[in-house]
Amino acid sequence: MEKSLLHRYLLTKNPRNKSYRFSPIIVELLHLVAEVPRDIIAETKIFSRSATRYIPFYPSDKGGGAITLGSDSWQSITFTENFFSTDQELFKGRAYANDLNSWLRLAAHEAGHLHHATRYKFLIIYLIVFAYQYLRYGHDAAPLEIEAELGNTKLKQFQAYLHRHQGPQYLYQLITSNEEESEKINRLKALWSSYQAYNRTNHA
Repeated sequence: MEKSLLHRYLLTKNPRNKSYRFSPIIVELLHLVAEVPRDIIAETKIFSRSATRYIPFYPSDKGGGAITLGSDSWQSITFTENFFSTDQELFKGRAYANDLNSWLRLAAHEAGHLHHATRYKFLIIYLIVFAYQYLRYGHDAAPLEIEAELGNTKLKQFQAYLHRHQGPQYLYQLITSNEEESEKINRLKALWSSYQAYNRTNHA
């Protein structure tokens, strides 16, 4: 059976356990949009929700979601199982293993939470701050959620720039090309530099 886009281009499997890590091109992209150090993103373990790793609680057939946990010494992101599946019937049209955009946008948001894991140093403090903010402001209005969403916002702005200047499928084509990862990363860095120069010129 042919591998999904997820397993071919976005993640690399750890053969010793059930975890994954982001591929080099995705590490670079998340570093640029979420402003998280590359080494932290590269070392973050990615999981599919399971019986033993049962959070987040979002229903998969309604789109699912993800949760980032960690400290200053370890980080993980657990996505609901529909993000790892191509079975559209099972997940009512919300199986995202071949949906590059859905993966990138949620990953860009969750990468923002990696800042919080390292900032608060200990998982218990990280969770207490989140719980307090969710109770006081609600999920979407919690300051840490707003901060994390900046990564997704920057990703969408970058995608809009590429759509206008390179074509609507350019980022997809770059990530899924057969070039070496190092060449993809060099092209991405050059595009990001052009994007930043464009923003400076047009927002001066």
